[in-house]
Amino acid sequence: MLFAQFKHQRRRNDIAGRIFVVLSFLGVVFATAGCGGEKDNATKPTTRKPVSTTNSAKGSKETTPTKPTTRKPKKNIVKKTATGTLTGTIVFDGAVPKLEPLVKKGDQKVKNPKVCSNHAVPNESLLVNENNKGIQNVFVYLRRAPKGVSIPQPGDPVVLDQQNCRFKPHASVVRSEQIILVKSEDDATHNIHTFPSRNLSFNQSMSGRNRKGVSLICESSEVVPMKIKCDIHSWMEAYILPLDHPFGTLTNSDGRFEIKGLPVGKHKIRIWHERAGYLSDKKGYEFEIRENETTNISLKFSAEKFGGS
Repeated sequence: MLFAQFKHQRRRNDIAGRIFVVLSFLGVVFATAGCGGEKDNATKPTTRKPVSTTNSAKGSKETTPTKPTTRKPKKNIVKKTATGTLTGTIVFDGAVPKLEPLVKKGDQKVKNPKVCSNHAVPNESLLVNENNKGIQNVFVYLRRAPKGVSIPQPGDPVVLDQQNCRFKPHASVVRSEQIILVKSEDDATHNIHTFPSRNLSFNQSMSGRNRKGVSLICESSEVVPMKIKCDIHSWMEAYILPLDHPFGTLTNSDGRFEIKGLPVGKHKIRIWHERAGYLSDKKGYEFEIRENETTNISLKFSAEKFGGS
């Protein structure tokens, strides 16, 4: 029985092998027909002649090669701003008060009389010209620099001296970041104490006869002039206005002032005095500058503005 089963299994394997051979042959035939096809039907590759860069054909149009366009670089044109000048006079309207000196000559009751009362110390809080009543030491300035204006660097150090127990000069306009060199000619100890609104306060004692000086720098501009005092000698006062632009000045002994290089257009100046505060509106007095011309103004202020006659 085992022999019969073995014989039957062998017959089945022979049949399966023949079927495999036939199928393999048919697969080869069909595969050859699908990939290659007949030689006559093969597509020949097309070849294109390279395009010549020379004009060899007769009658052909010549092409001129395009030259690269070269543009001249634009000049860096700096637009110059047209400017003009402002001049003016600040006048006291009323009877001019006579101010007593802050320290009388020879007064032995004051601190350091040998130095401080060797000369009379005048009251410089209001100085009015006897002839035209022009007011000295009035601050005239722009609050901010006009837009587009070139601002020069601060100049050399300015000197604030102490002589006969008074500050000289009594009033000054400086640039922010400009060195204020405080010196002393007096043979007495002084104290420099500033009262700013935007800068850091400076408070330092100073030995007598200091001609080397102590440097004081205001990094920011101030809205109004700042007071400087000596705490040892209470009558000693001065006023300094630091600005971050050059458009500010003081009236001279005739009450006159001048500001150059203002750009054309309308501006507002602030007018300030130590006894009156703002003489103009806080926003300023409006005026107009024309090209290469001088605008002149004259302003009067009553005695009441300065504390009466």
